[in-house]
Amino acid sequence: MRPITKAAKAFFRKAIRQHGQPVKVAIDKSGSNTSALKSINAGLEDGDPRITIYQSKYLNNLVEQDHRFVKRLPVP
Repeated sequence: MRPITKAAKAFFRKAIRQHGQPVKVAIDKSGSNTSALKSINAGLEDGDPRITIYQSKYLNNLVEQDHRFVKRLPVP
């Protein structure tokens, strides 16, 4: 497993431990995030619900657009 994938898997495990297992996750086309979530899904018990992975370049745009308001605050 690549170091980036290990870091992504550690991040998702920590997030799941703190906030509970999500039903679905929206990620970009990152291969490390995809492989980390697939690895987590593979390790789940048979009765546990799987994490649905939504991959799109534009799914996280609403989250990322939050920075626009901050950029308009300072007056030159």
